[in-house]
Amino acid sequence: MATEYVREAVRALPGYQAPATGSARVKLDQNESPFDLPEDVKEEVLRRLRSKAWNRYPVYENPALRQKLAAWLGVDADALLLGHGSNQILYALATAILRPGDRLVLSPPTFSLFDLVGRTFEARIQAVPQEPDFRLNSGALAEAATSARLTLLCSPNNPTGAVLDLNDLDLILGKAGGVVLWDEAYHEFWGKTALPLLARHPNLFILRTFSKAYGLAGVRLGYLVGNPDLVAEIRKVNLPYNVDTLSETVLEVVLEQPDYARERVRAIVAERERLRSELQRMPGVSVFPSQANFLLLRFVDGERVYQELLKRGVFVRSFLHSPGLEGCLRVTVGTREQNQVFLDVLAEILSKTEAATRRAAS
Repeated sequence: MATEYVREAVRALPGYQAPATGSARVKLDQNESPFDLPEDVKEEVLRRLRSKAWNRYPVYENPALRQKLAAWLGVDADALLLGHGSNQILYALATAILRPGDRLVLSPPTFSLFDLVGRTFEARIQAVPQEPDFRLNSGALAEAATSARLTLLCSPNNPTGAVLDLNDLDLILGKAGGVVLWDEAYHEFWGKTALPLLARHPNLFILRTFSKAYGLAGVRLGYLVGNPDLVAEIRKVNLPYNVDTLSETVLEVVLEQPDYARERVRAIVAERERLRSELQRMPGVSVFPSQANFLLLRFVDGERVYQELLKRGVFVRSFLHSPGLEGCLRVTVGTREQNQVFLDVLAEILSKTEAATRRAAS
C-alpha cells in the first residue's frame, strides 16, 4: 500500500473534523464573528492592495508590521511571531519544542488541535481531567506541568467556555518544567489577558488570533507573544512568507481602526448573556458558564435536537460523541436576529419532544 510510506503516528490520526457544510439559514457552528469587516475598512484594504505588486513576495517577516503590532500590544517587536492563523503557529511551536516521547500536558475537553498536534509529533500525552462542571483543575495541572516539556492551555476554553484564573496560570508557570502555551483566542470576550505575566515567566507563550473578535476568520492571521530568545528559535522553523500580502494589508488597516472590534465584542457579550438567560428557561437544556463568544449546551436527546436543527437550516457544532461532552452542542453567539431564530427553532423542537414524551408515557 502507498500509505506505508506515511509515519505510523500520522496514519493513526483521525484528522481535523470540520463541521457540517451546506446552505444555512443561521450559521452558529464555528465561533465566527457574526459581523463582517466594515465596508469602509474593506475599501481601504482594497485601495492599498491595488498599489502593491502581487507578483512579488511580501516583505519577509515584515519588520515594520511587527513593530506596529508590538506598539499596539505594548511589547517588544522581537517578542512577536506572525502566522497564517494561530493554528499554523501552534504547529511551528510544536516543531521547535516537541521531540518523540516528550510529555505533553493538556486538559480535555479542549481545543481538538492540541491532541492532534501532540499525536502528530509522537508526544506522550498526559490528560488532566476537568471538574464535572468543566472547571480546569489548576492544582493537578501545576503538578503535571512540573515534568512536561509542553503544557497547552486554552482560556476561555474551547469548546466549554470555562476560564482559568490568571493567578492559577501564574502558579502553573512557576512549577512548570517546560514551556506553557496559553491560547487566548477568545480573550476579548473575557476581558482578561496573560500579557502581564510575560515579564516574570520566560517559559510562557501567548497565542492569539484575529479570527474571532475582529471578524477575520477568512483572512487567516494569528500571532505568538513570548520571550524574544525563544521566539527567535521558533522563527527558524516558521514557514517563510507565511503571512501573505492580503493578510499583511488587512492587519495594517485594522491596527489603525481597532474601535470597531471593541464595539462588536460588547454587542456579542450582551447577546451571549441574553441567549444564556433564554436557554436557562427551556426545559431539558443545561447551559454551562462561558466567557467566550459561544455557549455549550447539554441535552437529554442531543442527537435528535441536532438533526432537527439541521433540517431547519440552523447550524450548531456537535460534540455529541466526544469524550466528556456526550449530549453536548456548542452554539456560537450571533446577531440578535440570528440568535432569536435559533431560540425559536429550538423551543419548537423541545416542545414537540416534550409532547411526544408525554404521549408515550400516557
